[in-house]
Amino acid sequence: MIKNRLKPFLIQLIPLFCVCLILLIDNFCIRFFGFSQSFITNALGFIFCFTVFQNTAFNSILLFLLGLLTDTILVFPIGFSSFIFCFVFFVAQFNRRYLQQAPFGRQWLFFSLTGTVIYLFGVLFLKISIGSVPHLLYLTGEYVSLLLLYPFIATLCGWLNKKMGQWI
Repeated sequence: MIKNRLKPFLIQLIPLFCVCLILLIDNFCIRFFGFSQSFITNALGFIFCFTVFQNTAFNSILLFLLGLLTDTILVFPIGFSSFIFCFVFFVAQFNRRYLQQAPFGRQWLFFSLTGTVIYLFGVLFLKISIGSVPHLLYLTGEYVSLLLLYPFIATLCGWLNKKMGQWI
């Protein structure tokens, strides 16, 4: 009886686990390979996809706390990643009805426009708050790689959503 009640709860934790895993992998790559710290992470694609296609995957409080944890680990100003995660969440949540029925090309375009706003805000915020920004060519490369990885991220999120529906 307890096992049946616990199963849907554990299945709902899969999106959070995916985002945490991606954040850990990004942090490991930054620390291990010596890249400068960056606010552009592949977790943004997962947050966007899971918010659009599974509206119960995240809420703003959970993403805010996850952002605070990310800021603490990556030594960013407190609230920076929280703002970025919540911004992606609210943009995807606000346009969820439109994006669910839109073709993939429009979803990708919408994600790229959201990513552009985040990129410009992040560069401006880091320049104002810290006084320096990681090399702009490096940040632009990360931004382009995030946009090019989005089809893979969307496919993986779609597969996970389908599997999660079968498990419940």
